[in-house]
Amino acid sequence: MARWNANPTSGGGDHFLDFIQKELMPQIEKRYRTSCYRVFAGHSLGGLMVIHTLITRPDLFQAYIAVSPSLQWNEQRTLHQAQQFFAEQAELKKALFFSLGNEGNTPNPMGEGFEQLQKTLAAKAPKGFHWDSARYPDETHGSTVLRAHYGGLRTVFADWQMPVNPQDGGPEGALAGVEKHYHDLSERYGCVMRPSESLVNQLGYQLMGRRNWTKPFARSSATWNSIPIPPTFTTAWEKVTRTPASLMWRSKTSRERLRRAV
Repeated sequence: MARWNANPTSGGGDHFLDFIQKELMPQIEKRYRTSCYRVFAGHSLGGLMVIHTLITRPDLFQAYIAVSPSLQWNEQRTLHQAQQFFAEQAELKKALFFSLGNEGNTPNPMGEGFEQLQKTLAAKAPKGFHWDSARYPDETHGSTVLRAHYGGLRTVFADWQMPVNPQDGGPEGALAGVEKHYHDLSERYGCVMRPSESLVNQLGYQLMGRRNWTKPFARSSATWNSIPIPPTFTTAWEKVTRTPASLMWRSKTSRERLRRAV
C-alpha cells in the first residue's frame, strides 16, 4: 500500500493527459501554426508527470524534460514502471533529459531515484533513444528550474545548429550541406524540417559572393518548399534570366526556363 498521504487530493494525471491530448492539442493546432515536434517539460511532481507520460503515452510527445522529478513518490512506483518500460523497448526514437539540484547532495529517496534511472539507461537504453542527465549541486529545488530547462533544450536540440564554414562564415557545404543537414534533422526528429528564411538568404549571399548565380535555383526538393523567397534569390534571378524579380515564379514557363539555364 502506498504510504504517501501528505497530498490526499493528488492524482488524476491520466485525466490531465486526456485533456491535453483530446482537447488542448487539437485547439492549439486549429488556431496556430504548429510543428509536429512536441516537447513536454515539467518540474518536481511535474517532472514525475513527464516520466509517467513518456512510459505510458510515448507517442504523445517527441521529447521529454524532467527537472528534479519526484521519483521517490509512492515508493518509487513510477521509477519501477520506467525501469520495466525501458527493459521492454528494443527501439525508441524519443529524447529525454532529466536533472537534479541539491536535493541529492545527501542520501535521500529523491536522489536515489535519480541515480537508479541514470543506471538503468546507462546499462541499456533502447536503440534510437537520445538521453542525458545533469546534476546541479549549487542549485536548490526552486532555483534549478531555469538552468535545467535550458540544459534540457540544449540536449534535445543539440544537433539543430547548421555547421558554419570558418573561412567565409556561410553554411558548411553550401547548398548541398544545407540540404543534407535538414534531411538529417528530419530523420532525427521525425518531422520535415526546413531551413529558415534567414539561412537561405545567407546561403544566397555566399553563392553570389562566389559569382555562382545559378546554384540558388539548382534544387527544388522538399527541403525548400514553403520558404519565402529571400532578397538574394531575387537578385540571382535577375542576373541569370535578365528578367525583373517581380516575375519570379509567376509562371511555369519562367520556372522551366530557369531550370534549363542552370
